[in-house]
Amino acid sequence: MTERLPDPTRRAAFFDALSTGNVRFELSGEAVICLHDDHGPVSRTERDADNPHLRHHLLTTPEIRKTLQLAADGNLPERDELSDVVWYQGSSKPAPSSSRQEPEDGRTPRNPPAATLNQAAKKQEAHEEDATPPDGPDRGIGVDGDATAAPEAAELAPEPAPSFLPGPIATLLKEMCASEHGAIADEASLAWAEEVSMETQRALSHFSMQAEFADPKLRLTPNGALIAFRGHPTLTTEKIEKRRGELLTTYGIEVADVRPGRGKISVFVTREKRATVPLASTWLGAPWPDREPGILTSFVIGAREDDDRLLHLNLAEPFAGYEAHGPHTLIAGETGSGKGILTQSLLLQLIAFNDPRQAELILVDPKKGVDFTWLDGAPHMRGAIITEMADAEDVLDDLVLQMDERYDRLASVGAANIAEYNRKVGPEDRMSRIFMVHDELGAWMAQEKEYQEVVLSAVANLGMKARAAGIHLILITQRADADAVPGRLRDNMGNRLCLKVQNSTGSRMVLGVGGAEKLLGKGHLACVLANQPTPPGQDFFVVQVPFADSDDMRRLADAAKAYWQGREASV
Repeated sequence: MTERLPDPTRRAAFFDALSTGNVRFELSGEAVICLHDDHGPVSRTERDADNPHLRHHLLTTPEIRKTLQLAADGNLPERDELSDVVWYQGSSKPAPSSSRQEPEDGRTPRNPPAATLNQAAKKQEAHEEDATPPDGPDRGIGVDGDATAAPEAAELAPEPAPSFLPGPIATLLKEMCASEHGAIADEASLAWAEEVSMETQRALSHFSMQAEFADPKLRLTPNGALIAFRGHPTLTTEKIEKRRGELLTTYGIEVADVRPGRGKISVFVTREKRATVPLASTWLGAPWPDREPGILTSFVIGAREDDDRLLHLNLAEPFAGYEAHGPHTLIAGETGSGKGILTQSLLLQLIAFNDPRQAELILVDPKKGVDFTWLDGAPHMRGAIITEMADAEDVLDDLVLQMDERYDRLASVGAANIAEYNRKVGPEDRMSRIFMVHDELGAWMAQEKEYQEVVLSAVANLGMKARAAGIHLILITQRADADAVPGRLRDNMGNRLCLKVQNSTGSRMVLGVGGAEKLLGKGHLACVLANQPTPPGQDFFVVQVPFADSDDMRRLADAAKAYWQGREASV
């Protein structure tokens, strides 16, 4: 299903419709039933009267013996071919056809001709080629199970981009999408996942653990395979963790993590070559607010590993099936963890989808802004990038004063928050949201205790009150120790996004629990979001951050700046 419906939103909608009985489908298949107590000379084939594409073979003891002997000799008995049921068929499907007629008595011949495994494989390949859907996320079964196009239908027009995406940005995303390469669930990856799941089951069984697959058995992710086993007293996370070394050295299975769930345990086995989650197709397929661009407070974080949905960071209101999260966010991760890609993705969404009159950006960077030159000229910037500690202290103190002033303005019109206030007043009196992004926070926090106190005081004062006032902090640190992330800071940052860190101590400093030390780097992310329940049995969400190269990110930034500058000039 991942290969046939690559768009996670469409795939989730399809599964929802399937579970509620709103998808019409037909099954095609056969079963072989071995009758150990029937010693008659003739086997038989029976069809399902209501489902012509289903049948089963009843094999008597002599036929069982003959079939096993043929298989041992490298041959398999050839059965009458079933009618092909093509995946993309709806009301226009052709009548079922079979390449050969069955005997009139419905029985299978006693001495069927043998077919080699290679011949069988060729037939399977030909059938799969006929049933393979056209490329592209806008093809395949809709949520009602009917085909959007038959295989021989003319090429469909591209699906329009969401209206929330500004036109020039949507056009550029489509151009980027056309040149994206690779797939998460290509044929080789699916074969690898199936093989490694069976090997893992055998290995655990050798360790005297009852390893029975759960349903679904496995889930292929950009970084590896999540293999699910039913919970059992002999199969525990602790026992599997203790065998990780043996699984690697003896069986060649690299287990990165063992994740408990409701009634199951998932073993996460890493890929030898990881797949990329491309930014362009991810954004084009993501759910966005159903309105014109202008204000965005729900940001795409990445693709979840536990299901087909994207994870969103909702700073102001519920969206995409997630709760409203905290107003402030902490991001941490060592060098090479993908922290820069995540930060760039969030900032790019901020300037691409927010009207500068409704969102202001304050950026603090002790590294003199060298990583953010692509923001030069963005109309959202309140001023130049802040690179001096004293200036950063002044900004933090000013944000606390602005919050108090904004509460006075809310009270004056009887509004509970900034969104309600802006609906009640005229355009000239509306307030913009303020996003303060502080990169490399840990460097200054560890260097100057006085600065640490200023930050902790400002964070404590802003706290949860800042949400109603429309003020949001995003604090980013490479270090994950007590100086960079004191408990007082972490406790006031409801959203904690942790990329790979050196050890479990660093993970506990950021997330409050260990686990982020097991991440794979390069955008592999663990996160805890305020008010948001984590997956059953898990302490945090695990996601993969979408990626685009630096040239494409700069092109998107330039398109965003040009779009909003043009809008300002026309007002």
